[in-house]
Amino acid sequence: REQILLNIRRSDGSILDPEDALQQVIHLPTSIANFGAGADRSDLAFVAGGLAPVPFSFLMGVLLDDEGRVTLMDWDRNGSCWRSISGHDDEDRFFVNGMDEVGDAEEIVISVSVSYTTNAEGISQAFTGQPVVSMTLSNLSTDAHWSEEKQAALAQQFFNTLRSLCGTKVKHVNLVLAAPNSIVIRLGRIYDKRNLPSVTVWQY
Repeated sequence: REQILLNIRRSDGSILDPEDALQQVIHLPTSIANFGAGADRSDLAFVAGGLAPVPFSFLMGVLLDDEGRVTLMDWDRNGSCWRSISGHDDEDRFFVNGMDEVGDAEEIVISVSVSYTTNAEGISQAFTGQPVVSMTLSNLSTDAHWSEEKQAALAQQFFNTLRSLCGTKVKHVNLVLAAPNSIVIRLGRIYDKRNLPSVTVWQY
């Protein structure tokens, strides 16, 4: 078992350096390739998790997209331990609202609420005049993301929403996420940077 640890919290011992943190995350595929050099890919298994700002977690997912099957873990705050995504599926899914307001816009906001409700007022102030497509669970919770089936279904809804924009004039999406890290990583993994509108992920 090999560990690749990225500590992006404090890069110089006193303050956060976003640019340095970005470089650490960007080099993740190279680190993985170095550890797996000379091994048959069928002999390798990947386990991933993190506690990081949303943009870095999403980017981590994007970079892990080509690594085949990845088992995600998340931090259980109640148990103070890392935990696999193997819980019960409560069958709660996203309610998607606002697609009919996209119109001829070339840039929109997609707001995803899983653990908390995103700040609608803050979004309207930061992205003045941009249509907002909201994806919201009926039962928001910080502890309702432990089902593999549920996460896979939510990721597919996210992908389908972005894919539906391909028939519009939308070229760029501002993505606002309020979700556990494992879901953010999973959404990054399913995002197709080659065929879907470009995305900027924002930190609250």
